[in-house]
Amino acid sequence: MANADPDRFSKLDWILDSGTMSHICTEKDAFTEYTQLSNITVQEIGKGQAEVEGQGTVVVKFSVEGKIIQHQLCKVLHIPDAPNCLLSISRLDDSGGHIDFQEGGCRLFDTKNQVIGEGWKVNRLYQLYARAELPGQECANLTASKAPTFRAYRDQWSRTAEKEGLVTGLTIDDTSIASLTCESCIQAKQAHQPFPKEAEHCAKIAGEWIIGDIWGPAHVKSIGGWLYYVSLLDDAKWLSTVLFLKKKSDAFQRIQKYGAVVEWKFGKPPKYL
Repeated sequence: MANADPDRFSKLDWILDSGTMSHICTEKDAFTEYTQLSNITVQEIGKGQAEVEGQGTVVVKFSVEGKIIQHQLCKVLHIPDAPNCLLSISRLDDSGGHIDFQEGGCRLFDTKNQVIGEGWKVNRLYQLYARAELPGQECANLTASKAPTFRAYRDQWSRTAEKEGLVTGLTIDDTSIASLTCESCIQAKQAHQPFPKEAEHCAKIAGEWIIGDIWGPAHVKSIGGWLYYVSLLDDAKWLSTVLFLKKKSDAFQRIQKYGAVVEWKFGKPPKYL
């Protein structure tokens, strides 16, 4: 079996393997049919032997010339501790398919001699342009296509920024799988209901609900020496009052006097500020 370089391949990468008699998948969520197994181990997986937890069916999405082709793999072993996923050449041959190798790449064909997948040689191993479909999730992760994409440029920038120390606190695990879901993009595109032209919950009684704000200090003193002001808005009448302040600490006293005026005018002091 292939012992892939863990620093180069991730657990969701698919590698062609001429030594294994079964396909191997590391992700349980990828199985559409699954049978639990016990007391079964496989030798020469990663640094030694690994336990087989189950067996079932996995749908793999291959990227071929910009198109996504689905191919179903049967009797796939679920080995969570495997360093990566393996596609068995002998198992593919048994199903009537075959593989062509040339110029550092490979092409997988089905029984009808149609291309179902492609790969390229990395460190004497053939890595496939493929990811297992993860049922129930938004979409499957795929290896980068041959044509550079925005995601490829973004990921390359991130890795360059980390290696050259351009960003503080950025750490990237090269063996991790980049999710096709970009949280920042989702949040940036989130929509909300338009704001109403008028507030839906306004005070009904004049002088009861006052909205206030303090501004300052001004960069230049006014003629009267004012540096701050406090604005007070009656939520029921939408009448605004502006009171000028020389010091921010004067605000409390000024608001108290404003409350006295409201009580004199409407018979009751403000209830909420």
